[in-house]
Parts: sequence; C-alpha cells; structure tokens
Amino acid sequence: MIQNIFVGVLCVTVLGVGVFGFWLDNGNSFKKDDSDENNDKKVF
Repeated sequence: MIQNIFVGVLCVTVLGVGVFGFWLDNGNSFKKDDSDENNDKKVF
C-alpha cells in the first residue's frame, strides 16, 4: 500500500518536472509575439 502511494507521488513529481522543463525550454510563454518570428531556434 505505501509502495503504491510512493510510486504515485514519484510519477506526479516526474510529470511536473517534465512540464516545468518544457515550459522553460520554450521561453516561459506559449504565446507567439511579433518579435519571435525572426528569433526561432536554429539547430546545427
């Protein structure tokens, strides 16, 4: 029983960290401003 709760808490934590990392990687904003059009990331 306690193992299931612990695994559930870990899963929620990992999901939260993943969403937070995605949010940081995308510039803290899901909106696209006019100034963002010419500043797209380039992968070499």
